[in-house]
Amino acid sequence: MGISFHGLAFLKYAANSAPLGRTITLGRQALHVDNDLAERLVGPIGQPEKYCERLLRENLGATEVDSLDYSDFEQASIIHDMNQPVSESLHKQYDLVVDSGTLEHVFDIRQAFMNCGSLTKVGGRILHMSPANCYCGHGFYQFSPELFYSVYSEGNGFTDTQVFLVNMMQSAAWHKVPKPADGGRMVVRSERGMYAHAYTRRKSEKIFEAGVFQSDYVHRWTESGEGSSDDGRGMREGAQPRGQLTQVSIADLLGSRK
Repeated sequence: MGISFHGLAFLKYAANSAPLGRTITLGRQALHVDNDLAERLVGPIGQPEKYCERLLRENLGATEVDSLDYSDFEQASIIHDMNQPVSESLHKQYDLVVDSGTLEHVFDIRQAFMNCGSLTKVGGRILHMSPANCYCGHGFYQFSPELFYSVYSEGNGFTDTQVFLVNMMQSAAWHKVPKPADGGRMVVRSERGMYAHAYTRRKSEKIFEAGVFQSDYVHRWTESGEGSSDDGRGMREGAQPRGQLTQVSIADLLGSRK
């Protein structure tokens, strides 16, 4: 677990719209970013440290940074198994929940997502930086952008959900993935490792009441006589994105959140 260049850029993206506030990271997050690159993103950081807490406080507006882990091997501040519900004493305590490579290692992924929502204040935000493709064997799971749109739907009490696909071998641009619509699927194929970076905001006191279903099947169930498109609209590594995938410059994207 740790924060890469792309992970730090995503945290900066969130901080540009609002300071991070009271923050919790899932797992204690080490920094895996060259010092010069980190300072290009967030400004002077002084003497580099192994873990991210001071950087989040001093450079990105975190007021407090907790970490939650199954074990105390990295001195996390909260010891908890994400396969189990978090204590009610932690419900709605955080302005930001950061998953930088943790949920793919948790077997009960449903409970893990529910915990993320429960930890978040109404109006607070959740960031996921999770493997999407070509990371077979890294953890239990790789995540489709569809999962984040379906979990963090308006009906489930979330808003402003966005998903970007990140080629971990490139540092200049991401691909913004639109929410699937009208029974279509956004199928993405790649020859190199891709991560899904997902951003959402909790809007409601009650969450996860609508359930989680793949959108093209919901379309089939609700639109009589219409089926979903199984053709997909995909992107192959090294080719220009097709369909509705939009390549966005990281520099432009960070500027757009000011």
